[in-house]
Amino acid sequence: MRPLNLTVPVGRTITKNLHVKVINADIAGNPENIRLTAASDCPSGVIIGTPQFPPKVSPSDTIWLRAGIKGTAIVPVTIHPMDFANANHKAPSRCTLTFTAATQVAGNTDPAAANNTMTIEMNVVDKNAPEIATAHESVIQSMAPLKMTIPRGKLTFSKTVRPTVTNADIIPAPEASSDAIHVSVDLSGCPGITVTTLDMDRNITGGQNTVAVGGGKSASGLLQLSFDSSAFTTRSKLSPSRCTAMLIAAVPNNTEPDPTNNMTRLIIDVIDGNDL
Repeated sequence: MRPLNLTVPVGRTITKNLHVKVINADIAGNPENIRLTAASDCPSGVIIGTPQFPPKVSPSDTIWLRAGIKGTAIVPVTIHPMDFANANHKAPSRCTLTFTAATQVAGNTDPAAANNTMTIEMNVVDKNAPEIATAHESVIQSMAPLKMTIPRGKLTFSKTVRPTVTNADIIPAPEASSDAIHVSVDLSGCPGITVTTLDMDRNITGGQNTVAVGGGKSASGLLQLSFDSSAFTTRSKLSPSRCTAMLIAAVPNNTEPDPTNNMTRLIIDVIDGNDL
């Protein structure tokens, strides 16, 4: 699932219906009853509804699926005015929604439990919140999940993504000077993946983990990741290995007005063709 970007209009409550897919990733075998649950770290006013699979005449958070078959649940998310207090429209407040699928087979031990869970980021601009002056309010944009396949016969493989940072100091006017925004990558949750290159400033020779960004402006960098196939186990083409990398952006030695948007989760799904 991709990150969710929402705007709350003045005086209005909004509801967004998310479509969440689950799959019985067995390539053969008996059907399974799979239950989907939802949780969040969003402010208390945000309402995350119970997942609802069809049929509509008898909705349920559980679905019976044959091997290799997908099912889609609808999860309503409701946001009220002033649930969030973003600094301005360039600096959305960020929280996360986590969805977990679990078989209801008694005593089952899932051989690839990491891909039972998906966390997405929700970025909210509440137009009911007054925009305020900020000093060094930096933002890293949420990143879409990375899905990749290591070709059969390849022991290592590389993939490139492009993190983007923003200097959100725009009130009362865009900051005349630039902020030096530093980006770091935490791969502790992703054994077998290493950073080959991190370059946030392509105008300077070599890899730069810091980039100067003017008020209201954004800059995109280059992050190249290397994958060691021996660290991944793929049980079927329907069941990738999943891990989460963390990218953090901030102005050094600065206390951010809104720290929620200084980190983004890069969900990584890997299918290792050498296992198939």
